[in-house]
Amino acid sequence: MKKYLNRGSLTIEASLVFILFTIGYFIVNNVAISIMTESLTRKALFETGLEFSTYIEVIDKFEYTNSLKTTTFDIKEYENIITDGIGKEISFENFNVIIADLKRLLKHDMSGEFKKIVYNNILKKIFLVKLNDISKNFNLNKSTIINGITGIEFFNSKILENSNRLEINLKYKNEIGKFGFLSYKNEVIQKFLIDTWIVNHNKKHKKSIWDETNFERGRYFAGNVRKNDKLIEIKIGKGIDLFDFENNTAIKVYSINIFEEFYSNKNLDKYQIKEEFFNLIKTYKNKFKKDLIKYKEIESISGRKIKLNNPKTKLILILPEEAKKLSDIEVYIKKINDIIPSEIRYMEKAFNDN
Repeated sequence: MKKYLNRGSLTIEASLVFILFTIGYFIVNNVAISIMTESLTRKALFETGLEFSTYIEVIDKFEYTNSLKTTTFDIKEYENIITDGIGKEISFENFNVIIADLKRLLKHDMSGEFKKIVYNNILKKIFLVKLNDISKNFNLNKSTIINGITGIEFFNSKILENSNRLEINLKYKNEIGKFGFLSYKNEVIQKFLIDTWIVNHNKKHKKSIWDETNFERGRYFAGNVRKNDKLIEIKIGKGIDLFDFENNTAIKVYSINIFEEFYSNKNLDKYQIKEEFFNLIKTYKNKFKKDLIKYKEIESISGRKIKLNNPKTKLILILPEEAKKLSDIEVYIKKINDIIPSEIRYMEKAFNDN
């Protein structure tokens, strides 16, 4: 009887050892795959950044191409510029997806966000080509990345936002183990930074804040107003800059260079404001109202909670100093206020005095 008990005990011990060995093997194997995946994605990101930086002259011109904003925009003129060097692996269907985003956002979003979406799309296309080249013997869809290669995301990439620098960021989530309570998830974030030669080119052309990209200029003026105004400053991220508690009014700050060709034309030394300018105001109004619907409560930078009870809306529109000298400026201001209550402020010159 004792002999059989010993045999049973040995069988149980052997089973436990086998189970622990199997689990240990799979965990070690998953960790090894995770390390390999991080190494491959880091190398692919590095190669993506280097290739993307070679297009820097085109990218810099893209930042200042006014014709991209016009209703007569012909994508065929820019097709080669956008796709040059990305590789034959990019299908025309994927290219059309990028172009659809570009054309829609060019018309409806003047904050610079459209560039981020397009750049991130192009970056991912280049990245996937690079990743495929360096991982031919490694199936990433069977890796520890949650959702495989579709789970890899480019985010908050900064393209020439800080002088001459490119900052490219990607992230994905790993799941190591997959054994229920032994499962472990973590987020991997990788970054590529490079300074380019384009700094001198930018310095030569940027003579005022109004020559900056819409994003940089908007951030500059909104920050200025938020810090110096006496109203309640709201935490960034809600689509609201200030709140007038006394008048139950939410306020958003926008800056528009009224002298851009897209918004005005010069006829016999007189600027005439185009309808596109007022269409932009309508876009801002609609976006503002959509942002307000999302939240029942907002918070000031000091931590004060503010409940939104059907607040009124108001825009603070920053225009170049020269705009106040336009002969019909009062007519334009009235038309703006017919769309949405607005306060016009004139800040910094758009033209060089020389």
